[in-house]
Amino acid sequence: MPRFEVTIDIRAPAPTVFAGITDPKRSTEWNPNIVEISNLIGYPVSEGSTWDQVVVVNGLRIRLQCRIAEYKPPHYGLLRVSGGNQAEIVTQCERIDDTTRVTQIIDFVMPGGKLGQLASGLVKGQVQREVQRGLERQRDTLERESREGHGPSVI
Repeated sequence: MPRFEVTIDIRAPAPTVFAGITDPKRSTEWNPNIVEISNLIGYPVSEGSTWDQVVVVNGLRIRLQCRIAEYKPPHYGLLRVSGGNQAEIVTQCERIDDTTRVTQIIDFVMPGGKLGQLASGLVKGQVQREVQRGLERQRDTLERESREGHGPSVI
């Protein structure tokens, strides 16, 4: 199972950052591969919230089911993904001086059995770069919203 970790610092309060990053309705802002969110149950999100999403990877549409397995705002969340791909995504937010350090740890299973395992090294690098770019989009948007005094509601 490929695993990687990405980290970024965001100049915004941890509750604002955590609420924005874990809001499935905003996921299309962060990740252009996510093209559809539907069947959202439990919003605002909490432990047990579920939804479906469609991602496009290399031109293929993949339907995924997502469930928040653990939710401890504003510091920790665990998302389990099933369906066309299997993954666990941990999101951690830690206040450091005037920033929030966001760390995401992603474990995923490559489809395709042994052939998928062979390709996992190539795919892992691509997925890691996409996640890093998503964190950069989150940083840019959440810092701008924080400066302007608006953004996701904090519960």
